[in-house]
Amino acid sequence: MVLAPAVGSGTHQSCPCDEPSHSLSQAASSGPDNWFYAVGSTRSNVTGVVTVVPDENGQPKVGLDYQANAWDRYSWDESKGVTIDLPWGSNMSIPDGQMARLHTTGIAQEFDMVGSSSVKHCDLGGPAPNQNPLPQPDQPGREGDRTDPGREQQEAR
Repeated sequence: MVLAPAVGSGTHQSCPCDEPSHSLSQAASSGPDNWFYAVGSTRSNVTGVVTVVPDENGQPKVGLDYQANAWDRYSWDESKGVTIDLPWGSNMSIPDGQMARLHTTGIAQEFDMVGSSSVKHCDLGGPAPNQNPLPQPDQPGREGDRTDPGREQQEAR
């Protein structure tokens, strides 16, 4: 984790922090197959701000506001591919070159994939660490419909 110099005045200090980006290709391949086959690998990072303020006794109280981010260009690389295990025991290999042909012939389109969580707050405690559980992730989904408010922006590229 990278911490920037603290900023603030007197009793209140804030320090931006950034976890460098990572590739999630291995994590995605060990998770649900549908997710891996739909998006492949993804880049991700976590950014946030650590804040220190005095509590009612003048002791430091530490908090963290953070956000998770993921992004990738959904595209097909000629040198890559995927092998899918079939339920009856055999498998099927799909080279990315075949998928790239769908793009070059106009049947499919490459696209940018970008997402961020809401900002979460975690109370890290003061002189004694906070033992409460960490905040839970946001609930996934689009509220039950297939509309995508940002789709018009993507079509303009």
